Parts: sequence; structure tokens; C-alpha cells
Amino acid sequence: MKPNDLLMNINYATQKSDTHSLLSKSIARQLSVNATPFARSLSSVKQQPEIRAYKRRFLMIILALLLCISNAYAWISASSISDKLTYYYGISNQKVNLLSIIYFCVYVTCIVPATKLIERKGLRYSIIVGAGLNFLGAIIKCGSVNQDYGFHVALVGQFFNGLACLLIFNIPPEIASTWCKPEEVSRVMSFLVCSCFIGNALAFFIPTLIVGSLKTVGELTTGFYNLHVGFLVVTGSIFILIILFFEDSPPHPPSLSQFYRINAIVNCGIKETTSIMDLMSNRNLVVFIIYSSINAGVFDAFTTLLNQMILMEFPGDSAKVGSIGILFILSGMVGSLFCGYLLDKFHKYKEISVIFYGMSIFFLTLFMFKLHFSSTNMINTRYDDLVNGQSTSNNILLHIYVFGLGFFLIGYWTIRFDFGPELAYPHPASTVCGLTAACCDVAGIIISMISSKIVDNYGTLMSNLMLLVFLLFGMCLLFTLKPEYKRQEANASKPLINNNSNSTNNNLFSNGSYGTLDSKWLERKPLIQSQIPCKTDYPNVCFQYSSPNHIIA
Repeated sequence: MKPNDLLMNINYATQKSDTHSLLSKSIARQLSVNATPFARSLSSVKQQPEIRAYKRRFLMIILALLLCISNAYAWISASSISDKLTYYYGISNQKVNLLSIIYFCVYVTCIVPATKLIERKGLRYSIIVGAGLNFLGAIIKCGSVNQDYGFHVALVGQFFNGLACLLIFNIPPEIASTWCKPEEVSRVMSFLVCSCFIGNALAFFIPTLIVGSLKTVGELTTGFYNLHVGFLVVTGSIFILIILFFEDSPPHPPSLSQFYRINAIVNCGIKETTSIMDLMSNRNLVVFIIYSSINAGVFDAFTTLLNQMILMEFPGDSAKVGSIGILFILSGMVGSLFCGYLLDKFHKYKEISVIFYGMSIFFLTLFMFKLHFSSTNMINTRYDDLVNGQSTSNNILLHIYVFGLGFFLIGYWTIRFDFGPELAYPHPASTVCGLTAACCDVAGIIISMISSKIVDNYGTLMSNLMLLVFLLFGMCLLFTLKPEYKRQEANASKPLINNNSNSTNNNLFSNGSYGTLDSKWLERKPLIQSQIPCKTDYPNVCFQYSSPNHIIA
């Protein structure tokens, strides 16, 4: 059937009935000339879709989160025992840092082929490959206990863990959209953020517990071997569980937005692939990626320089560094869960982004001045502080400000994982999140390097001020973003099937009631421009919307 024949078979019905002839000519012209595969897919529905969320989705989420925790553990597990590694292998701290830097290098350089693999092969294949690479990295690291060449073996194992990260951390957004209800997606993203920090926390706790107190070479050899074997058992168990229980997709989609995507792929020859240029043509998505990258860059710089900033202002107070660092991460986990709850309840991505971004600026400002002026006052009036308890009061306030900063700065990460796919729908969530994460890594490296130079030459006040300027710039970009909640609009639609092909209401121009349609929707690009016709005839389909201004994107 030709695209212009679609005009005679689609009726749009809404609750309002005061406009029905305003758009006839423009719709006829655009549909007949420029109909897209995704638009055609909306009319290829021949029966009422069955929308259902299966209980086994929780098993898929748990398996994915366990895999995320194990890979996040592998990322910085060497950082907590860097002194032991430098002694054991006879290397510098800079070489030990390569074990974590290799993750960033692999992620930025290989993100495009990794997202293509997820798009072309599906969830089950991709997550099995990711779990397998994670397991392979653990196997290789078991051979790193040799003092002569063990560090190079560890680098090779870490390289495979980095390859696994490409798949592991891009799959959960796709799992959320494939398996979960619309009101659960944001909370799944918040669990993902928490799993990253849980893995990081375990990476600081477990290696220190096993080898932290060991001193001789023989003891360290046994300790490192036990550490690697334990990680091997964990990653191997997760790999086996994923092979046995992880499924690619449920029998029926959990949301209308997922149903329309599947229908477009199956019935209209649309391939579930996209290019970076397709995404970059979306202005709102580009703005979102930029200010999200700034947020991630400020976080990376702050965590990288936290130890240095605290010790510069409070020399020798290493206990303060530990307490502030732990509080910053824990508050971020709470903030990410709370942000996921807000997104699922209100679905106001831009408004919630403004709140979290603004509060991050507020608490960073308080932290900046409190850190600087508290240390100055302690130098001048240290004895009086001990007498009247002002030092304790300043310490409590500093921790409160750090808690607020972590709560909102890290809590924004949930928005970062969920808002991008909302703006880019119907493009695959894994591709959008992968591109965003790669840009965030680049921004993190750049902002961290700039901050490091500033803190060395001008002190902590100027360094924090520079981070504040970055956040203010990101806030300005956020205000320019025009929220387009495409996935929500698709979920809000209600397809009503009409199989009576002889109905007198077949004609789009017949007397009736029509809602106000967004003509820009008709011009939106599909996943891939395709000339493959739909495999099904166009039935009579009526789409009823909760709002006359909403249209499926």
C-alpha cells in the first residue's frame, strides 16, 4: 500500500471536537510525500496490543545489577592497595593508576562498536558476551601473582574487564525499557547507579581486608592469589547464572512505547540501529549530553582531588578525608534512589533536573567557603576552638554540606541514564546512554586535569570556584532545553482497533472531530530511513490520546 493510501485509513480521535478541518491539507501533503517507516508502523497494528509486565523481570534486573557490581569492583580494586602493589611489583603509583585509567581509554575508543553489538544482537547475546569478558579478565588476573611479569598480566586482564564494561553498563537502560513498566524505569536506573557505587565501595573494603595487613612477599603472594580466585568464583557464578536464566525479551511488551518500537521493527522493515549523526541531529539531546557531561566532570574532579583538598586545608587530618569521602558516596546512593522515585512519580525530567542541578551548585558553594574559611580560622584560633567547641561545629557543618552535595550531584546520575532515552525515543536506550557516558568520561578527564593544575598553583578555593563556574554554565544550558517527553507520549496513547474496512468514517476528510496534531511529528526521522514497505496491510486504526496536543513520537 502506498503512503498516500494511509490517508484514507487512519482516524485520529480526541476528547475535544472543535477542530477537524484545520490540518487536512498539510497532513495530506506530508503523509503522502514524506511518510516514514516509524509513522507507518503505528498503523500496522491489527489487534489490540497486550501490555504485560512479567514477574521474572526482577530476576533480569538482579542479574544485570550483580554483573554491574562485579565490573565496578574490578575497575578500582587496585586503588585501595596501591602501596602493596608498588612494593610487590616494584613499580610506581603512576603505573598502578593505569589499571583504572585503562577503563576510560577502552570505553571512549570502543563505545560505538559496543552499542552496535547491543543493537544488532539483542540483550541476551550482549550480556552473555559482557559477563564472559568479565569472567575472562578474572581468569587472566589469576596469573598476575608472579612478581616478574605479573603486572603486565594484570593489565591484560583489566583490559578485558574494560571491554566487558562497554556492554555491562550500557545494557541496564535497555533492560529497563524492554522488561519494566513505564513507572519503574527510573527506579531501575537508580538501582544501576547504586550498583556502581556498591562495587566501588567493595573495591575499597575487600582488598584492604584481605591484603591490607600483609607485609612479606610470601604473604602478599598468597593474599593476591586468594583475592583473584575469589573474584574468579564470583564472576564465574554470575556468568553461569546469566547463561541459564537471562532472557532476551518478554513474550509481550511492558509498555506501549516498547510495543510501537517492536511493531516498527517487525512489520515495517526498520532495523534497530542508529548512527551517532542521527542522535547528534537532535538539538535537545546534544544540550542534554553537554550539561550531563559537565555534571559528571565536576564529580570526577571533586572525587579525584578530595583527598588533596582536605589535606591542604587540614594537614595531617586523614580521618576527615575518610569520613567525608564515605559520606559523599553514601549520600549519592540515597540521592539517586530518591531521584528515581521522583521521576517515576512525577515524570518531570527537566524540572527535577533543575532542582538537582541547582542544589548541587548551592551545596558546592557552601562547601567551598566552609572548607576554606574554617581552615583559616582553625590556624588562627586553634586553642579557643578546642575550648568552646567551634571546631566540632565547623566539622559537623562541613559534613552536612558534603552530604547535600553528594545527594544532589550524584543523585543526578539517575536523570542522566533516563532522560536521554526519553529525548531520543525511539532510538535504542543503550546507544544513547553509551554515547552520553563516553562524553562524560571525556569531560571528566578534561575537568579533572584543569582542576588538578589549579589546585596545585592557586589552592582549593580557586579550584572549587572553577567547578562552580562549570556547574553554572551547565545550569544555563539546562534552561535552554525544550523538554520532549516522547516515550511518555507513546505510553499515554491508547490504540483502538477498528476492523470494519467499509466504515463510512474511512476518509480522513470526512465530517468528524480531530485533535490538534503536532506537524513536526510527521517530519521526524525514523531509526533508519527505509524504503521497505510494511509487510501488513493498513487496517483502520484509531489512536486516542490523553491530551489533544500529544502525539506519538
